[in-house]
Amino acid sequence: MAVETRTVPHAAGSPILRITDVMKYYPLRGGLFRPRRQVRSVDGISLAVAKGESLGLVGESGCGKSTLARLILGMSSLTSGHIDIDGIDVSSAEGGERRRLRRTVQLVFQDPFSALDPRMTIGRSLYAPLSQNRIGTRSERLQRIIRALDDVGLDSSFINRFPSQCSGGQLQRVVIARALLLEPQVLVCDEPTSALDSSMRSQILNLLASLRKRYDLTLVVISHDLRVVHYLCDRVAVMYLGRIVEVAESEELFANPLHPYTRSLINASMLEEKGLEGCAMARGEPPSPIAPPSGCSFHPRCPIARPACSRSLPELIATSEGHQVRCPYHAAAPGEGDPAGRLDMAAASSG
Repeated sequence: MAVETRTVPHAAGSPILRITDVMKYYPLRGGLFRPRRQVRSVDGISLAVAKGESLGLVGESGCGKSTLARLILGMSSLTSGHIDIDGIDVSSAEGGERRRLRRTVQLVFQDPFSALDPRMTIGRSLYAPLSQNRIGTRSERLQRIIRALDDVGLDSSFINRFPSQCSGGQLQRVVIARALLLEPQVLVCDEPTSALDSSMRSQILNLLASLRKRYDLTLVVISHDLRVVHYLCDRVAVMYLGRIVEVAESEELFANPLHPYTRSLINASMLEEKGLEGCAMARGEPPSPIAPPSGCSFHPRCPIARPACSRSLPELIATSEGHQVRCPYHAAAPGEGDPAGRLDMAAASSG
């Protein structure tokens, strides 16, 4: 992906999004001789995102980052905890507050082909949210649609096109335009470039960065691609099995990753850039969220694990201003705690 590494300046200000000890458990049906179990998709996450900031959420598939996105958008109910967006409690919002919430936070979908009705023209798809929210007259809605299309680099001729008449990159621009129609303050971008080829990815990333600056948008970027969050985000939170294991400013995280899992993700990204996709940094698959390991969930795959790691869950500890890590042994060398050396990250880094 041909994008330069760049991080926009960190936004100072009070949080527009506050996530407090959020949990989302999915119950599983038990049997006659089996106890009722549950999937701990999000397990006690707390984050605050300032107005105008861009926060990246990264981790392997199944870590809970997309579930957290749905909770932020109010598309799924919380098991416990609170999510506050611009003073609105997401879980209890009703009536006027619910309508204001829909206008405050919008989603940029992962797959633009499935996000748009193939039987409707682009114009009708963009008109629908304006009509549903009773915004403006018919003429004013049309002008807003033309302006949104122009914002994403498309002309008014797209109003009469069907999705099948557009490329993947054009459809992703349409999806972004639809998200902008209600003039939101927060955009949740769920893998915004994963359905695009490499030539289109950089264009969409540059577009999102430009729109963020122009409209002072707050971004929450969900991605498995560390290059995407490195480019777009001020700050990055790394998730593993439903928990945050490290949070830091973007440049700090990539220059000085502390958690063994974060290091493995960065090393895997380095191998991918060298054309060695599929080379896993941590041996074995992530444990099942139905029966996660006791203590630190990463300890079965960790090169610096101690016996204590399986007995108690480490707290997020601050190592410097703005940098937190859920590992008391983060300063240990790879392999120091595990003679078998499950993960030779130093060798992986040298390529």
